[in-house]
Amino acid sequence: DTVAIAINGFSYIVKPVVYGKNVTATNDTFVAGTIGTFTGYSISPSLPAGLSFNTSTGAVTGKPTVQSAATNYLVTGTFSGGTARDTLNLTVLGFAYATRPATYGKNVAITSNTLTAGRVGTFTNYSVNPPLPVGLVLDTATGAISGMAKEPSVSAAYVITGNGAAVSGVNDTLSIAVNGFAYAVKPAIYGKNVAITPDTLVGKVGTFTAYSISPTLPSGLSLNTSTGTISGTSTVSVASTNYILTGSYSGGTARDTLNLTLLGFSYAVNPAVYRVNSSIAPNITTDTGWSPTSFSGSLPPGLLLNDATGAVTGTPTAASVMTKYPITATNGIVTVRDTLTITINQALPEISYTTPVSYIRNVAVANSPVSTGGPITRYSVNPALPVGLALDTSTGVISGTPTVSIAAQNYRVIATGPGGADTAIMNIAVTDPPPHVSYSTPVIYLVGNPITPNTPVSTGGAINSFSISPSLPSGLALDTLTGAISGTPTSFSGPINYKVAATGPGGTDTAIIRLTTTSSSAVSYNSPVVYVKGIAIAPNVPNTLGGPFTHYTTTPAFPSGLQLNDSTGVISGIPGTPAASASYTIKAAGASDTVTTLVNITIQDTAPRVSYVRTSISAVSRMSIVPDTVLSTGGVVDSFTISPTLPSGLSLGKTSGLISGTPVTAAANVSYTITARGPGGTGTAVVSIVVADTAPAISYVRLGINGVKGVTIIPDSIVSVGGSVDSFVISPALPVGLTMSKSTGRISGTPSVISSLGVYTVTAAGPGGTGVTLLILGVADTAPAISYKRANISAVKGVVIVPDSVNSVGGVVDSFTVAPALPSGLSLGKTSGLISGTPSAVAVAANYTITARGPGGTGTVVVNITVQDTAPRIAYQTTPVTFGRNVSATPDSVISTGGTVTRYSVAPALPTGLLLDTSTGIISGIPTTLAGPANYTVTANGPGGTGTTVVNITVTDQTPVITYRQTTLVLVRDTSMAPDSSISTGGLVTRYSVSPSLPAGLFLDSLTGTVSGSPAVSVHPAVNYTVTATGPGGSATAQIRIAIYRKPANLSYTDDPVTYVLGVQIDPDNTASVTGVITHWSVSPALPSGMLLDTVTGALKGTPSGSQHFASNYTVTASNPAGSVSYTINITIVGPPSNLSYADDVPTYAVGLLIDPPNTPTIQGIVTFYTATPALPPGVILDQTTGYILGTPTAASPASDYTITGFNPGGFASTTINLGVIDLIEQ
Repeated sequence: DTVAIAINGFSYIVKPVVYGKNVTATNDTFVAGTIGTFTGYSISPSLPAGLSFNTSTGAVTGKPTVQSAATNYLVTGTFSGGTARDTLNLTVLGFAYATRPATYGKNVAITSNTLTAGRVGTFTNYSVNPPLPVGLVLDTATGAISGMAKEPSVSAAYVITGNGAAVSGVNDTLSIAVNGFAYAVKPAIYGKNVAITPDTLVGKVGTFTAYSISPTLPSGLSLNTSTGTISGTSTVSVASTNYILTGSYSGGTARDTLNLTLLGFSYAVNPAVYRVNSSIAPNITTDTGWSPTSFSGSLPPGLLLNDATGAVTGTPTAASVMTKYPITATNGIVTVRDTLTITINQALPEISYTTPVSYIRNVAVANSPVSTGGPITRYSVNPALPVGLALDTSTGVISGTPTVSIAAQNYRVIATGPGGADTAIMNIAVTDPPPHVSYSTPVIYLVGNPITPNTPVSTGGAINSFSISPSLPSGLALDTLTGAISGTPTSFSGPINYKVAATGPGGTDTAIIRLTTTSSSAVSYNSPVVYVKGIAIAPNVPNTLGGPFTHYTTTPAFPSGLQLNDSTGVISGIPGTPAASASYTIKAAGASDTVTTLVNITIQDTAPRVSYVRTSISAVSRMSIVPDTVLSTGGVVDSFTISPTLPSGLSLGKTSGLISGTPVTAAANVSYTITARGPGGTGTAVVSIVVADTAPAISYVRLGINGVKGVTIIPDSIVSVGGSVDSFVISPALPVGLTMSKSTGRISGTPSVISSLGVYTVTAAGPGGTGVTLLILGVADTAPAISYKRANISAVKGVVIVPDSVNSVGGVVDSFTVAPALPSGLSLGKTSGLISGTPSAVAVAANYTITARGPGGTGTVVVNITVQDTAPRIAYQTTPVTFGRNVSATPDSVISTGGTVTRYSVAPALPTGLLLDTSTGIISGIPTTLAGPANYTVTANGPGGTGTTVVNITVTDQTPVITYRQTTLVLVRDTSMAPDSSISTGGLVTRYSVSPSLPAGLFLDSLTGTVSGSPAVSVHPAVNYTVTATGPGGSATAQIRIAIYRKPANLSYTDDPVTYVLGVQIDPDNTASVTGVITHWSVSPALPSGMLLDTVTGALKGTPSGSQHFASNYTVTASNPAGSVSYTINITIVGPPSNLSYADDVPTYAVGLLIDPPNTPTIQGIVTFYTATPALPPGVILDQTTGYILGTPTAASPASDYTITGFNPGGFASTTINLGVIDLIEQ
């Protein structure tokens, strides 16, 4: 029976099939040889995502979106009555990133974003489009993304493409966002103690939950951890420093670096403590990295601020508690403040006392301090003053009556006041009062009559003893304890003055007693006596004995003004003129007797008495006074002194007492004591003097001030050359914002209104009056300050923009200009500053500076304007278009008729190997996979929007094209070869075959085309083998040339060793014997000149030439690709010898004596042996090798000629010697 059998079935064109992730798959359909009619197809398991299975045709199409390892898919076709199956092995090469989407932080190194472990396939290089954010880097070998993003960027898609040997164009799309921010002001320069304008973040991308900064901001500045804004008032100055702001967002951090400088200055002494009326050392400023141009601020009275340097100088005039004084410095751009803390203490007290002092017990004293310093509120003393003395704690006067004697001792008096304390040391001693005694004098005693004791009257201190000089008249005695004089005079004397000394603890006092002893009448006076001119004397009454006396006379006459009562003898009167000490004889006469006595009288001048014409002088500083003359009504004056010292500039005439001069400074009203000294003592007068200040004389450093509204002026300080100033006033009032210091006259501030130039009168008032100066001052308007409602304008070509109006917050604006010119079609209102219009051309983002001009100057603002193009319109020159797989595609160019295109993209991805130039839109490349006709949407992006077009692309397969990495193989038998793989550059290859069959031991892999194995036979010469590659696109061939060798062995030469003759051809050749095929011969070292090594047979041949060579070894090597073998041969090259001679050619030897030394030859060339003709005498020997003549002669022989010949294969050389042997005994 005949049965018709049909086997329904199908097979895929490409199997196994390899696709690329995100690369449109070439439709894999059945080969044309499908048998049977199939109604439907199914596949198991499901295809990778992105691929689709056509259940009607069985075709596999689409674009895989995930990578998939090689997997067998069972395709089942259903026909009427049954099913058929085919297995499709399918691989999707691809990769994916471990982190996706990726969000990074600006200026933070990212953790390398690597490919996941699930990568399928091997990729040799990677690329990315568009370029990664600045700072991020794609490793083109591994695909890893690393680095540190430098700028924020919103989330964008980046296509990473991997290319490998099996497939190209595999890609993965990774969304990357770079979160970040920047400060609006950077670098930032601020001033210490001045509130800063908050520095905010701009250009922020991402949502940040918190911010931190490192290092810590300078004291006074703070970071808002929620917004990142920096604000505050710095209390310190800081040099330029980088601060890193870190912002935290969900999943990471971003950073920005802010360079911050805080300008400042400080005082060398702060806080500063000064004293009233004490000039201070200049307190200078130091600054940090900048140069302030002006300083301003108020200071205590008497202190001055240098407005150029900030130095504080002067002399404080009033006390003040600790006070902070704000000082402002500026360089015209940055304003800085510092606080100078100043305390003005009262002047230190300064006191002195008269010291040392010695007080007398029980005598009242008073010692007042001299105070020349600051005010004093209390006095104290240590240790306690002597008993009876007390210190007035308010005035410092030490007074009282000391009641106890003490030795000299130091006492510390402390004066305390608001300004501090001062100490004065007083040395005080309290002594007993000196004795003071007096006697009845004169006295006259009668000889022989006891006297009434003359007892002293003591009114002073205690007396311990008395003494007298000269000795009393005999009979009279002085009681040394009581001082009484008693007794009965026994001799005549006198009248004589006796000095009685009374000595006690307080010293010694003396008293004069004028004593006369007589037997009859006598008279005596108190003598000597000293009187003062003009002062009535106490009557000097005579002491008489006997008498009575009725008449008294004197010789010579008494000084003017004194009288002697001629009846009573009493001396009285008022001395009229000074008189030197002189003795006067007074005669007393009575009825029965006349006696005489002497009186010594001195008339001293009176003490000076002075007064002044003006007891009060009111002077003005810097003005000469009317001299004040002294009036003297007392005694003669020798000199004048004054206390305290007169005000500076005034003087006292030392001999005239005249007060005159020109006071140079003001002085308070003080009483001055003038002391006149003369022979009669001293006299004093008091004059009060006050020196008022002169009227102030003032001017300003700058005679004119041109201020600008809203701009702090450079302070203008007063220059005072007249009297001191208590206060300043100005008229009319200064413009609002400017102030004048009432105490210093300094004009400073920030004017807030415009004011035309005007003349201002400044009046300085002081103790000496007033002084005025004129100042010209005006305030111009401020420069305009403008901004726009929109600082960034994004316009579209051909579309009217929304007008952008100006905001003016500064001075008046007269006109507006812009530079550079606005984009074509836009205009700037000359007076309004309005930006409006319809842009007619595309313009890239650019800054335009708008300048506003007005009376106060100019102000500028920058507006950024971009004019975008209209949306692109594109089409392709060729569509549909067909490309060949692995064939360079003819580029398909885009036609653009719309707006500018900045970037092209395509969806779905082009077939593997085809590329879209994102800049030009050109489609080019070498497609590596088959692709059925498919539509691809190309999108053109530009500033004006997007435009799209569709291009239809088909990729068909091509004939295989193969080559081998090594086309010629030279192998070693029985040794494994290095595999030789095929290189396929054409269509897909499904099977390889070879013809003829490879040598035994070698194999061809039918799937890969690789040749490998270990050859078991020799093949030489080389044989060509044709390899055929078969695939869907056809077949192709490649040739491999193979030779196989065994390693050579057993090399030897016919003649060895061998000697050749120069100039004689080697015949026959010296042949080599070796086992194995030899492909190369070599010899080392090089053979002698003229000899050759046959490179085919290895034979030695040729005709030696050149010079002779002694026996030498030469190594001959025979080799082939399998190895080599070597042999060493010994070769000598000789030529005919010449010029043979002997050292002694007429030798005579003696029988029985050794020939020593031997007779040696000289010859050119090599000699192989020597001969002698005829034979030499007995015992004489010729060495045939060396030619030496030696030995011991045994018989005498007459002198004869002998021919000596040296031979070698090339010839010989001869010489004749005359040799004889004598017998010494016979002679």
